[in-house]
Amino acid sequence: MKGTPFSWLMELVVNQRRKLCLSMLLAVAYSLLTIVPYMIIYQLVDGFITDTITNSDTVWQLVLLTGAALLAKMGLQLASGLLSHKAAFQLLFELRQHVVDSVGRLSLGESNKQASASMKKIISDDVDRIETFVAHHLPDMAAAIVSPIVAALLLIYIDWRLAILVLLPLPIALSLQALMFKGFNLRVEEYHRVVSNLHISVVDFVASIPVVKAFNMTVDSHQKYRSAVDEHHKLVTRWLVDTKTPASLFKLSLDLGFLFLLPVGVWLYSQGDVTLSTLFIFMLLGVGLMEPLYNLIQFGGMFSEMLKGVEKIKIFCQIKPQSEGDQYQVISHTNICFNHVSFQHDNSSRKTLDDVSLSVNQGEITAIVGPSGAGKTTVAQLIPRFFEYQSGDISIGGKEITCYSLDQLMSLVSFVFQDVYIFEQSIKENIRMGNEALSDEDIINAAKAACAHDFILELPDGYETKIGQGSLSGGQAQRIAVARAVAKDAPILILDEATAYADARNEVRIQQAISSLMQGRTVLVIAHRLNTLTHVDKIVVMESGRVVSEGTHTELLKDCTLYQSMWQAHQETKVWRLGQSVKGSEIKTPSTLEGVE
Repeated sequence: MKGTPFSWLMELVVNQRRKLCLSMLLAVAYSLLTIVPYMIIYQLVDGFITDTITNSDTVWQLVLLTGAALLAKMGLQLASGLLSHKAAFQLLFELRQHVVDSVGRLSLGESNKQASASMKKIISDDVDRIETFVAHHLPDMAAAIVSPIVAALLLIYIDWRLAILVLLPLPIALSLQALMFKGFNLRVEEYHRVVSNLHISVVDFVASIPVVKAFNMTVDSHQKYRSAVDEHHKLVTRWLVDTKTPASLFKLSLDLGFLFLLPVGVWLYSQGDVTLSTLFIFMLLGVGLMEPLYNLIQFGGMFSEMLKGVEKIKIFCQIKPQSEGDQYQVISHTNICFNHVSFQHDNSSRKTLDDVSLSVNQGEITAIVGPSGAGKTTVAQLIPRFFEYQSGDISIGGKEITCYSLDQLMSLVSFVFQDVYIFEQSIKENIRMGNEALSDEDIINAAKAACAHDFILELPDGYETKIGQGSLSGGQAQRIAVARAVAKDAPILILDEATAYADARNEVRIQQAISSLMQGRTVLVIAHRLNTLTHVDKIVVMESGRVVSEGTHTELLKDCTLYQSMWQAHQETKVWRLGQSVKGSEIKTPSTLEGVE
């Protein structure tokens, strides 16, 4: 089964093999002990009928033996469960770690293909299903296989004729079971797809609740969510309808042994061919013989469903990671050079960047401007290899970025993005970002440099205050982002709309923090507020994925038509007032619309 989901799972289980094998052996042992009380009852009934039991001591010995068997069963069952759960939880830890490591190795472009809800289903639901199977179903399957076989052999030993009657429904049950599992793999695959879509739609719906409420939408009017729920409902309903008849007949067939056994057994007893004790043990043990088989069939369905989840995990974990250099690169500067770089997103019909060439020099501030969709942010994202460009090359310090290990490449670059993610941790840990080499003093100094120290001290627990996404204002969150960049102390700094969410007062503070951070670094700035770029060393103007022009603010105002129009629009927005158009003509507000039909 090399290369199959099952063989891949077995490779992961190998470290827990001893625990699982011992757990299954204990499960078999306690299942066999379940038969002991039936045999003791058989001995008691037979002894009473044949008068071979003549004193109460023998009865009490058998009763005590029954109690000991039950206590031993409970102890073995507990030990089996503890071993299987210990193995399962260790396997879950290793598997989730494996999956998360795989996520960390994905490029941003590759991870964007994986919807967050789909990844949540893989990391949580599919992995949890493995835990349920390993911790519960695997030992129970071993018991469900062995105990009916032993019980059947025991019944054959007692009376082979009645044993055949008890086992007669088995071929019928297996035939019905084959009908139940017809097309099962295709159904399970479709089920996983539908559930994944449902997860995605639920996450999207929850994220869009503010918009849903603002436009007075209902759950039913959220089309994506409604479609996913309807599809899930139709699939499950169709599955139940298609399998209800064979499933009901299958369950019924397992109980047919009693119908065969009762009349024939009574007739044989009346003829004196079987004893009452024999008939009694077949009524007890023979009728219950099929119950473990019913559980075994259920385990088979769960096993197939679990394997589909394992297949999803396997595919996810085997997504090819980014290639990277295996040697530390020694460089004398951190100049960045784009040389005829083109890039196109997988789901895009046109190139996001088309033959882009530009340079960002160490010790200088280079800004990229242009209309929305010009490719400015993509330029910044290609430098740390968030995405992989299709042609051309990008170099840092004269060496192509693919020559660097990902760790070294990321150590060279600090980011301050427009959207700042705040982790559900303390302020201190949000600035530290997992770098244990930073002392508390380093973190405080970084916060001071980012003009964040004062507002942090005003929080209930200062730097130990627990925060999360949305608990800080936009300006405060961006100053935390600047503090992260200061603490990282990387030679390359990329700023993507770093003051976008700040008010005028906080914008000044953030700009002051960034100004001190820029000293001596290779700085790339992406901004729409052109008045903040008038004194940078170089401005690169982009449009539709191409570099249109580059130069200083003064040079571009003279020579670049696109930059001139952008600057003119920027100046006009500064004098715009509510109720008035950019050109000065009046905009009709509710008060000016009175009397207008």
